[in-house]
Amino acid sequence: LPKVVRMAYFNALLNLLPRKGYIRKTREILRKVINYSKKEMNLSDRYVIYDRRTIISTAYFSIGDYKNSLKWANEGSEIEMFSKFMMGEYREVINKNFDKAIISKNWNIQNLVFNSYIILSFLMLDKIEKAVELFESLKENYLNIGYLKPFVYIYYLIYYAKIKNKEKFQKTFLEATNEAIENLNRDFYRILYAIYYSKTNVLYSTYHEKTIKCLIKGNFQEAQKLVNEYGTKFFYD
Repeated sequence: LPKVVRMAYFNALLNLLPRKGYIRKTREILRKVINYSKKEMNLSDRYVIYDRRTIISTAYFSIGDYKNSLKWANEGSEIEMFSKFMMGEYREVINKNFDKAIISKNWNIQNLVFNSYIILSFLMLDKIEKAVELFESLKENYLNIGYLKPFVYIYYLIYYAKIKNKEKFQKTFLEATNEAIENLNRDFYRILYAIYYSKTNVLYSTYHEKTIKCLIKGNFQEAQKLVNEYGTKFFYD
């Protein structure tokens, strides 16, 4: 196949394979894309370099290899921010991106996702009031977009855990788990289902889901190894 067609084909595979749990195959394709891209990125214009780095960093992110997704991410990109969040660099996520979140008035899906990482970073740093303030200002938007419902659950689960409201935490956990059975194709629901029913066999071999699997089994040392190697700190936290 011509190189341009081959790259488009590889890109389509990198979008599909992680969603189906084919991590080894994803890494094989990634190696090919990186080999092709290294030559191009030495010769091509900025657009080609940006595009290739985006493809590679996004693919690494999708399999939970956040250290490599950060390594390949374009500076100032969303993947850079998301990778740092997953690696537990919550303070840096806020310091570099909070001002941009506040001044933006275009509350589309992309911007809401962007803000969700800032809100969760505030929660993880125990800055509860800041997290609540930003979440409440966007709450209606999050609730009106079904695709973003998992974030709402994640927010409330962390929030109730932080304020030690066991009753509301358990109620929210059960509500989300009841929805999981119909949505096991999505990471959040699959992980919640595995935790609630202690069924690690439903988890994929992505590195973040492997981290959860280790924690469910009580293998904290192995989970910490995954954190150190791939940067799955948020899932460990």
